[in-house]
Amino acid sequence: DDSTGNFTINFATSLSDTEYAVCGFTNGTSSDGNNTYGIYLNNHSLMTTSSVKLITQTSAGSDGDNLVNCITIHGN
Repeated sequence: DDSTGNFTINFATSLSDTEYAVCGFTNGTSSDGNNTYGIYLNNHSLMTTSSVKLITQTSAGSDGDNLVNCITIHGN
C-alpha cells in the first residue's frame, strides 16, 4: 500500500518481460449499494518484471482503499 488507493503488487518470481496482462476488479463497502468503482494501471511505464503499480478509485472518482480488490497477472 503506497498511499490511499495506490498499490504496488510485487511478484514472488519475476516475469521474463513486461508484456503481461493485468486484470482485476474492485468494490467499495457493504453499505454503499451499486456504486461503480475503478481499478487501473498507475502508468504503463511502471510495469516491471518484478512489480506493477495500480490505483483504485471510489464511486466519486477519487483514489480510495476499497473493500475488495482482486487482481490476476498473466504473463511469461
